[in-house]
Amino acid sequence: MTLRKQVFAALILFFVLSFQNTIFSQNKGKYPALLWQISGNGLSKPSYLYGTMHVSNKLAFHLSDSFFVALKSADIIALETNPQEWLENMKEMGMFDAEQNYGAYNFFGGGGGGDFYTSAFKFSVPDNKEIGFVLASDPDLVNGLLYRSYEMLGNHEENTYLDLFIFQSAKKLDKQVTNLEDFKQSEKMVEEASIPDPDEEEEVQKYYKGMYENRYGLQEKIEDAYRKGDLDALDSLSRLTYPSKKYEKWMLHLRNEVMVRGMDSIMKKQILFTGVGAAHLPGEKGVIELLRKKGYKVRPVNFVVSKNSIKEKEKIEK
Repeated sequence: MTLRKQVFAALILFFVLSFQNTIFSQNKGKYPALLWQISGNGLSKPSYLYGTMHVSNKLAFHLSDSFFVALKSADIIALETNPQEWLENMKEMGMFDAEQNYGAYNFFGGGGGGDFYTSAFKFSVPDNKEIGFVLASDPDLVNGLLYRSYEMLGNHEENTYLDLFIFQSAKKLDKQVTNLEDFKQSEKMVEEASIPDPDEEEEVQKYYKGMYENRYGLQEKIEDAYRKGDLDALDSLSRLTYPSKKYEKWMLHLRNEVMVRGMDSIMKKQILFTGVGAAHLPGEKGVIELLRKKGYKVRPVNFVVSKNSIKEKEKIEK
């Protein structure tokens, strides 16, 4: 191929990709993807942001080629909290006390069925008799920590929810893992969000009535939006699940600020792959816009599931 033909082919490819990106953005809204590339603001190489879903359902595991490329390119992986530190953090906060045990495993989604001993991977547990006793007497706590898995969902589930798949991937790829939130600080925010605001009492009552009547249909719509990578729809639907403005502030907006500060600090030194709940990404006070306000360029990355991405996933799960 002559040089002129090579240049012409390159130009054609450029315009095709540009056209695809234009169609991609026009048809999908403002937040059309789960995976986002972060560049600019002094970064020599891009970092990545991925919206996870805190369930074990298979819909969270339709991972693309670009997901694995981004994951492998990173020096460090950041999650909301570090699974390797969960148990020690819970111990320090007294969450293994008998009277608090029920609340502890429910905070992490426990209370369902499932079998911890068929786990797809392991991570080190602090060698402590107190922790060992609680784990031995309450496998639901372990199940809630690791899987958020329930027997009634049967074949519709994977072995682990997506955050822990990312954690497992990082370990197998010999990547450093860190947390964006301090466990104690995060727990305090959750507690503050759960305290009713007297000024919003009427709205909260309407919320609970509406949620009871529409809980199944709403969850299906949220899952469908996530499956499509439509964060605009996910944002609108997620807002319907917040009982009050105070809840939204403490559970979402303030935590977003904490996460972005952590990301900003890490990205100045290392290439970062961040996995946080998808609801944290969109919106004026979401992680994407907060990063842009700091001077970063944040753009969506196209999503294609292929045989290669399926093989990558299976390789990590072995």
